[in-house]
Amino acid sequence: MSGWPPPPTDAPLPLPAGASALEHLTPRRVAIVQLGFLGDVLLATPVARALRVRWPGARIVWVVHPRFVEALVGNVDIDDVIPAAGLFGLVRALRGADVCVDLQRSTAASLAAWFAGVRIRVGRPAGWLRDRLLSHVVPAQRAYSAHFRASVVRVFGISEVSLDLSLAPAKEGAGQSTGLPPVGRGPIVALAPFARLPTRQWPMARWEALGVRLRAEKDARLVVLWGPPDEERARSFARAIGASLAAPTGIRGLAAQVATCDMLVGACSGPRHVAVSQRVPTVTLHGATAVGGWTRPSAWHRAAWTELPCRPCNRATCPIGVKCLAELDEGRVMLLIDAVLGLGPEPELVVRIRP
Repeated sequence: MSGWPPPPTDAPLPLPAGASALEHLTPRRVAIVQLGFLGDVLLATPVARALRVRWPGARIVWVVHPRFVEALVGNVDIDDVIPAAGLFGLVRALRGADVCVDLQRSTAASLAAWFAGVRIRVGRPAGWLRDRLLSHVVPAQRAYSAHFRASVVRVFGISEVSLDLSLAPAKEGAGQSTGLPPVGRGPIVALAPFARLPTRQWPMARWEALGVRLRAEKDARLVVLWGPPDEERARSFARAIGASLAAPTGIRGLAAQVATCDMLVGACSGPRHVAVSQRVPTVTLHGATAVGGWTRPSAWHRAAWTELPCRPCNRATCPIGVKCLAELDEGRVMLLIDAVLGLGPEPELVVRIRP
């Protein structure tokens, strides 16, 4: 199947006992804990924006794994980005906070907030032990992941949130590329074919066929995005389809590269969320991952998947050869690309998280 069906979304759920007192808080220091990965960090940025609107005078800090600090640099809703790893690092980072919004859902993060003496510790349910370490367990709404995460902050009296993702692109080096120059006069399409897990990886033969069709049918100028483990594969793929190879860069440099494109087509991985943050339309190929949870509910962001009874399994490996991706053909992906190109600017997405 393919398209952009609205994901299942619960009505706003009841608030936990004692939540009414949180609506009148005036904290001095608020800590958000979302350590990684890249997509998870970006999908949590609407939480920082909602808290900034709610408490404009508070100091808002974000505790993140050192690897993903760059994703938060330049975010106007955050006063400090604190790199931390391990229990003791988290405790040090959380000391002095009045409120901790724990989006990590890990026992270590919740234990660190407890050890650090944070009085208000808010998070989603994640198991008996971890939940006992929170002061307020907030049932999240079943929805697109950014909506799901942001629904936690409704305990502070917040009724609406903007689900636009925040990532400040690098100001220099935007659009750098190496290797073959872009050829063609059609749209600039970024291809992000590589995934961390094999259950998210579309066969490279399919990617090559798609690249050939984009060149032939759209006269598209193609740019291949890649991370350090995939440089040789990316170089070979770009050569095979006559694409340019994106320059090596960091997270904000990647955002600058994506921002110059008309569309991103890729696996269910970090670059698709980078594209969402830059208001660049996306088409994503889903294997093991759930479509509704990871696809922004917008006509500018569409997904392709197969209706196998075992998916979405969210597994890292597959006993039947990742048939959910092997059976997905490039013709179906081309139909989605046709539907998205030329839609114009995407509007802001605002949702209600309280009745």
